[in-house]
Amino acid sequence: MIEKIRISLWDIFTFFMTGVFFVIIILGFITINNQLPQKEVIFDFLIKLPATYILVVMPIILILLGLLIEPIANFFERYIGKYLFFLD
Repeated sequence: MIEKIRISLWDIFTFFMTGVFFVIIILGFITINNQLPQKEVIFDFLIKLPATYILVVMPIILILLGLLIEPIANFFERYIGKYLFFLD
């Protein structure tokens, strides 16, 4: 079953960037609503994290977020976006 799964670097980086943009948008909403903790709290949390979490786990989480968001974005473009933006 695993040998039938075809994924390329293009897919990985596309999903990764989708996850990054999602996190940026969420952080923007949190900042606008003044729900973001103080910078010192965030920096203390990040400094205490092991480097493997930041270098290995975070990219995997961002790729998984991108995998979750990509079908929703495709649905929006295919069915809703053509009516809102007059696409073909």
